[in-house]
Amino acid sequence: MSEREVEKAYLSIFALLILEVCKGFAFVGSQHHIEVGGQDLFSGSSDDFR
Repeated sequence: MSEREVEKAYLSIFALLILEVCKGFAFVGSQHHIEVGGQDLFSGSSDDFR
């Protein structure tokens, strides 16, 4: 199983749990693009801010 497949499975279960438990929760996405000093980073990736 690839890292991306594991992430998708985890996020699917996590989103269902949060939607069931937390009223008013909105799941927007799992990774967001951030550019720092000309370097592309994505929140949620294993290489964040090293």
